[in-house]
Amino acid sequence: MPAHRPTAVTPVPDWGDRDILTADPPTEIGNEFASVLVRRVYTRNGVRLQIISPRLGFEIRLDPLELESLTWQTPETFARLLEHPYGPPGAPQATGHAGNGLEDTHGPS
Repeated sequence: MPAHRPTAVTPVPDWGDRDILTADPPTEIGNEFASVLVRRVYTRNGVRLQIISPRLGFEIRLDPLELESLTWQTPETFARLLEHPYGPPGAPQATGHAGNGLEDTHGPS
């Protein structure tokens, strides 16, 4: 059975990432502490959820198993992750956007 693909996907502009075949439009999720863009992307290796932190310049793509594994975690796991809220120690400084064409519209905080 072929995988379900929504009809409302948008072709990806040339962002220098040849792994992404198509992608859904990004959705912003934020509050007073953080803001991320999320979108479903279709790659040669299957569907991924792309999460982008425009302000800090970080990006990750998670496959379905990685996403499901988030549901197995305890609140303590996330508390440990937030011990360094601006990224891992020694990480390069924020670029203002993740270099993926989704420009930061909010500016640095």
